[in-house]
Amino acid sequence: DDVAQLLCLTRALPESVFAAEFSEKDQRYFLVLRFAEGLVAHLERRRSSVVPLEWGWTVTGPNGGYAKQQRYIKTDAGEIYDVPAELPPLENDPLFAPLTAIHRPPVPDLSWQHVVNVLQVHHAVRQSAQTGDVTRC
Repeated sequence: DDVAQLLCLTRALPESVFAAEFSEKDQRYFLVLRFAEGLVAHLERRRSSVVPLEWGWTVTGPNGGYAKQQRYIKTDAGEIYDVPAELPPLENDPLFAPLTAIHRPPVPDLSWQHVVNVLQVHHAVRQSAQTGDVTRC
């Protein structure tokens, strides 16, 4: 689930959620999640699309970003250049330990707070989709 993965990466609960074009039946949605300190996540899924859509994580900030396995770096002079992103081995990264453990025993001890946060965001998505308004988490 995209929301669970996002919360695992951010390790934070969004302050607000906006759901547009939401349809559980078609597994289609466009979500905007706003986090503290300026992080804004756009999640889009269209499983029934006949046209291939771009996919993958894009991260952007005032000093750089990441997209399509490239890092974008802003210099003090305001120039922006890109370099290939060096990907660390996932098996040694504690952030990915729960994901790696899914394929190997023992089952990871996911925190209840993470599960509660995922459910809370899903509830906010449904509420925003019904009302058409931004929903607080």
